[in-house]
Amino acid sequence: MTPTEERRKKNECAEMDPALHKAAIEGKVELLRRTVGEKSTSVLLPPSPHKNFVLHIASRFGHEEFAGEVMRLCPSLLCAPDSRLNTPLHVTARSGKASIVRLLISQMKNTPGDIEEDIVREKTIIKRQVIIHNTIFYVVQQIAYVHGSCRGFHFKSV
Repeated sequence: MTPTEERRKKNECAEMDPALHKAAIEGKVELLRRTVGEKSTSVLLPPSPHKNFVLHIASRFGHEEFAGEVMRLCPSLLCAPDSRLNTPLHVTARSGKASIVRLLISQMKNTPGDIEEDIVREKTIIKRQVIIHNTIFYVVQQIAYVHGSCRGFHFKSV
């Protein structure tokens, strides 16, 4: 196997099944069941090339029955963030699909407390990233100030 074929195979493993992606866009529940039946529920876990999960896609397009089936098969996707750290609930609310928003919220209420822990963990990670970002930004500003002062031979301001 050539290196290009190996890379392509790795990428195929890391991306969503194209048939599943099409089923999510079109809301075809039978195709979802067939795909999961042929492979396993792990086929629901890889994201699309745009880093969206199958539940994000189905919710955005307003496919309530499809979204319900995905949540039944793989409840962990309820709190899975996409590339912009949006959960399916965020995506659905922005799309204006009220019936799916209600479905997602009711499903979250019926799911054990792991989701709340995951959300708290994600918020903590994001807060830490913001603190690190602000610290780096401050240090870069200080370096730029010192560099500008030294370059202009303004040593007294340093």
